[in-house]
Amino acid sequence: MTTGTYITDITHFLDETGEMPANLPQPAANLASFLVLIIDAATETETSEFEEIGLRCRSEECTGSILARLESETDEIIWHCPICGHNGIIRNWQATKWNQRKS
Repeated sequence: MTTGTYITDITHFLDETGEMPANLPQPAANLASFLVLIIDAATETETSEFEEIGLRCRSEECTGSILARLESETDEIIWHCPICGHNGIIRNWQATKWNQRKS
């Protein structure tokens, strides 16, 4: 299986209003949709330990489920699939509408 590492500044996928633009190319829109689901789930649980977040891996060949956690030192979301190794870091998610943390 092919693995991939994604180091993402989520704001690069958003317009000035904080929405995903309608004209985003389909591969980018698919990736952005996957990443905002990770933001939503990871900030809902607010855990520093990896937890399954109820999201299937985006690799077509994989049947794994994504694990995610909040990194307290860097305030990044770290995620990975334990089956295929897909993984990544999401930065600058705090001001997005998918942030479920209580202020």
